[in-house]
Amino acid sequence: MNVSVIVGRVLLGICSVIGLIGGATQVVKAVIYFSADRYAAELTDYMNLLFGALAAFAIFVVGAFRAPFVARLIVAIGGAVAMFVGSFIVAMIGATVADRGGPRGNLEDGINGGIWFVLTAVFLVAIATRRWPVQQKDAPSPMAD
Repeated sequence: MNVSVIVGRVLLGICSVIGLIGGATQVVKAVIYFSADRYAAELTDYMNLLFGALAAFAIFVVGAFRAPFVARLIVAIGGAVAMFVGSFIVAMIGATVADRGGPRGNLEDGINGGIWFVLTAVFLVAIATRRWPVQQKDAPSPMAD
């Protein structure tokens, strides 16, 4: 195992744990709001930890398929931006069942946190089972026949 694989796994693990904490706090904030009828303002600041999940997503994509590094980097950045926007859109749509104002905002944060919580948990499982990164093997030459 080379150094870049070890560094990639460590970075993915750190970013995933940060994102996992951020996602969990947003889910807990929504649960507290709807079950105890209390707004947990102290958990709102943890929403910024979801940027760790965003970084974990980009790192995961870089190591998820075989291609030249620049292509993987472009796909990772584009995919992370698309996933970030997509998660907020899904959360906004899912939160339309709640009343406008506080209930909808808290449900939206909870759904978004849940999405990133599950996603970063998948990344941690991929690291633990050594299914990440995909081994970058040289492609066979078409002239080898």
